[in-house]
Amino acid sequence: MQTTAPSKTLIKLVDLAVLPAAILIFTKIISLLIINAVLGLSWDVQTFSDAFFGIKLTYSTYELSTVITYSNLFMHFAALSGASIAIIKLYYLHPAHVRPSVVLKLAKSDRLHYIQSSFHLYHEAIVWTLFMLVTDIIILINFTQGLTESWVLGLSIISTLFFVFILVRTVDRDVFLKNIKYK
Repeated sequence: MQTTAPSKTLIKLVDLAVLPAAILIFTKIISLLIINAVLGLSWDVQTFSDAFFGIKLTYSTYELSTVITYSNLFMHFAALSGASIAIIKLYYLHPAHVRPSVVLKLAKSDRLHYIQSSFHLYHEAIVWTLFMLVTDIIILINFTQGLTESWVLGLSIISTLFFVFILVRTVDRDVFLKNIKYK
């Protein structure tokens, strides 16, 4: 029986997903702490020996909705920021259309490693896009349970659609440029 090795693309996607996942989890936790401190909300920690994390924060219904609404907003903003950085890298540090002046500046400061392959840049953009979709799904679930305000859901969906539009245009532009280059 022959076993197949995981594809290069799958390995790259998993490898690139670790940092965004850690950033989103960290953002969610830090935003919970900041929101509690800024709004002065009363909360309690209950411990459970049979639970996965072993703790549970308890709030009143209104406070729970406020905390989840704003922590979802911060989490989506973190995903949007990562996706925006990936798009900026696609526009300015893509080997096919990086300006010679930028290459010269990077070479002088020994930072040519900032210019990365199309394979890496596109995979990074796809991973961040998927995490934006994951945050949208989390926000949608929280909205259907009455735990997140509708404006956060609307803002997250609109920003994700806008980002997907920009990503598709970027890919289309690069494919178009590649087709012109080889004709």
